[in-house]
Amino acid sequence: MTEKQQGVKGKGGAGRGQGRHHKFGKGASTKVMRIPEAYVEEVEALLAHLEATKELARHHDPALSDPLFMRSRSQDNAQWLYFITQPLKMGKQTPYIEIATSTHLEE
Repeated sequence: MTEKQQGVKGKGGAGRGQGRHHKFGKGASTKVMRIPEAYVEEVEALLAHLEATKELARHHDPALSDPLFMRSRSQDNAQWLYFITQPLKMGKQTPYIEIATSTHLEE
């Protein structure tokens, strides 16, 4: 077989299966954003939490992330950062602050 019959190209150009492969599924759009280096850990934790809770449906309870210790950048105050994913349910909605105080903060 010749190179053309095998689908091999000599130089450059677009090829089948080439390019950036997406972590979030084929064809998922991505966006490049500039984030201050001080917030990289927090953004990575948010993305990890969103990935872990993407299967939540209305029959699931809200998911609270593990606490992430951080310092406020302007005042240098120590803080705990939580991410809460709450599926929409028909009927009564529980306020997110009630969820946070009833699970991790009382320990």
